[in-house]
Amino acid sequence: MGCSSRCKRVIKEVIDWRGKPRFIRADNGKEFRSHELVDFCQAEGIRLKFFQAGNPMQNAHIERFNRFYREDVLDACISVV
Repeated sequence: MGCSSRCKRVIKEVIDWRGKPRFIRADNGKEFRSHELVDFCQAEGIRLKFFQAGNPMQNAHIERFNRFYREDVLDACISVV
């Protein structure tokens, strides 16, 4: 199963659990730009909003989470080994 297929499956699960969102904010990864996911979102009436390329501050909370996860979890695992 490809990345876009997994994204589509997760979005369907979220729709079942929380209801359909008006839009989804995503980075410019190939799994979010794929025809499969774009077509699915259009059919569901979900608008895709993409961050501007090269502007990580539009996604600051995720960038911060990634930094802390890398420093606190991944680095701790590496130093234990």
